[in-house]
Amino acid sequence: NIAVGMEMFDHTYQQVLNLWSAGELDQAEFLKKVHWYANWKFDFVLYKDIIDFIKKSNIRLVGMNLPPHIPRKIAIGGIDSLSNDEKKHLPKKIDTSNADHRAYVEKVFNQHNVKGIESFEFFYTAQCVWEDTMAESVAISLKDDQMIVLTGNGHIIRKFGIPDRAFNRTGASFR
Repeated sequence: NIAVGMEMFDHTYQQVLNLWSAGELDQAEFLKKVHWYANWKFDFVLYKDIIDFIKKSNIRLVGMNLPPHIPRKIAIGGIDSLSNDEKKHLPKKIDTSNADHRAYVEKVFNQHNVKGIESFEFFYTAQCVWEDTMAESVAISLKDDQMIVLTGNGHIIRKFGIPDRAFNRTGASFR
């Protein structure tokens, strides 16, 4: 009763992830169908053993993310810059109220000068959309399973990213 949620995959690839977990795809076909290098860019070799284990063990693999262009668009132009189709990928609840999280993200924002991203408010909203989407994916996918979540450290630091947001949706314990 284990599921593995991975930031590397957005939820639009869930059917492909299901095929992988069922052992119905080879590696080359899997990488092609999930557009690995277009969407993630990190060398697949870094994740190969985990992803192979998921397939070998028929573990449910969950795409936790939203399409990668959406947070970037929000960071540049806010949620209003999204099309109606893009807005369909947003989580039901977006929490921007955590002052400690805001301060942490603002520190990160001030350390980087990303061309085109000038508004901290848009940047912060994008971060919260990103983390609430992954937390919502956990909540929807948890069912009666235990879930292992693989994501970047910035989304779990001090628990105010994905962990607290998933807990607020599920009440499920985590570590």
